[in-house]
Amino acid sequence: VTQEEIDDFAFRYWDIDKQIKDDAFAENFRKLLKSKQTNQILKFMQDNNISIDSPLIDGVTPLMYASFYDDEVTAKRLIDMGANAHAQDNYKLSPLAYAIENNSTKTAKLLLDSGVKFDEVKTVQYYIDPPFYNNIEKLIMDGDDVKIVFRDNYQVNKESKDANNPMRYIVWHNYVEMADIVLASGYKPKLKETPSLFTGIRDENSTFLRSLYVALQNYPNYEPMLELLLKYDVVGQPTKEELKKAYDECYDNVKYYAKEKENYIYKMNQGRDEEAEEKIQRTNNKYKYAPYWHIYHDGLLQYKPKPI
Repeated sequence: VTQEEIDDFAFRYWDIDKQIKDDAFAENFRKLLKSKQTNQILKFMQDNNISIDSPLIDGVTPLMYASFYDDEVTAKRLIDMGANAHAQDNYKLSPLAYAIENNSTKTAKLLLDSGVKFDEVKTVQYYIDPPFYNNIEKLIMDGDDVKIVFRDNYQVNKESKDANNPMRYIVWHNYVEMADIVLASGYKPKLKETPSLFTGIRDENSTFLRSLYVALQNYPNYEPMLELLLKYDVVGQPTKEELKKAYDECYDNVKYYAKEKENYIYKMNQGRDEEAEEKIQRTNNKYKYAPYWHIYHDGLLQYKPKPI
């Protein structure tokens, strides 16, 4: 096992919000930082002679905790007292990286306003699991009203927190306010090196496929994020030709699946058992090439219509 592999494992399974074991003093300080009681935090530091950038564990400073917990007041006091807003811990994560991964918008803005550049953040942990269309648990339908229940809906990721590009993490998580703060700071997103998949667009040289816009297909309520990316003229907007190709393929897909739905409902109304039909056709030569209705006519199976 290489040191690089060890460091990667440590990064993926590190959680700034976890209990600090085997160090009651540091754990008490972490809990106090989480409480956001600024005056008590500063008094605790003074009473215990804790320097402004003294780490609690693994190089994680008080400002990093305050940034993660979105404690703007404490973070500002720490910065005013000389805390290093550009510092990195043992995982190469900074105060701004921690603010981004937990969608802590107030401290993210404070850090950017205090001179931290978004480009300084090379990576963040995949700390939160957002709702994606490919992660639907169930649909609850009441007439035309459809409620989507996702398996994940902004819960803390309890598994491997893989390294993520910070701006892509923000857009993929649909963090509109955070995206606005970052783009308003002057940051210009770049295209990634490899293309993503998008229905109807298959040109690997397409700038759209390497842009942030591709992520918007994965989650509901994408409109505010789309409007924001367009407002800041973020690179990678699709061409008219690409939009036409995507529309045509989506239209064909809708037609196909609408027909499939009709067939499914028709079969449910009929009450056919297609699995049993196939078994009879495989094992009984008399019905190998016969129409399915012969099986029911001869009494081998019975129609059992199902409620829709």
